[in-house]
Amino acid sequence: MADRSEVLQSAAYAALSLGGKRVLHVIEEEVAAHGNGVVIPLDEFMARGMCRTAAQFGIRQCECLGLIKVEIGPRRVNVFRLCDDWRALDKVEAKRLVRLARGPTPQRASSKPVVVKPVKVVKPPKQVTVEPPREDMPRVPSMPKLAFLQDDRWRG
Repeated sequence: MADRSEVLQSAAYAALSLGGKRVLHVIEEEVAAHGNGVVIPLDEFMARGMCRTAAQFGIRQCECLGLIKVEIGPRRVNVFRLCDDWRALDKVEAKRLVRLARGPTPQRASSKPVVVKPVKVVKPPKQVTVEPPREDMPRVPSMPKLAFLQDDRWRG
């Protein structure tokens, strides 16, 4: 990776949010201690005062701006490598890439095979015929009138 002063003066670093700058700082410290291609769990970012969502967003920002490369390592953990792709960015492109990092992330590839379920064929519903009401029969109430309502007046 380039000299730290070059990174600090770049348009990519200027476009980073505070969380992105913290993530880059943690990754640079770990790379300095252990070499390039270091595995850093999210708990390490949380131990340094970041919440999980800020760390994940910062990682996406740094990756979109070309400051780091994230690879899937053993046991599906992230392996971080520093890279120099940020050199080709100007201010406008860096701001566009930061906005792009806010979008949804693609789902990781799974080791399970994708099973395509067959599509069920839906039968059309049966046609219902509606009979017109019968007019030849008079309407009769289903229950007789109550005794106290025989004369259509109240007997109380």
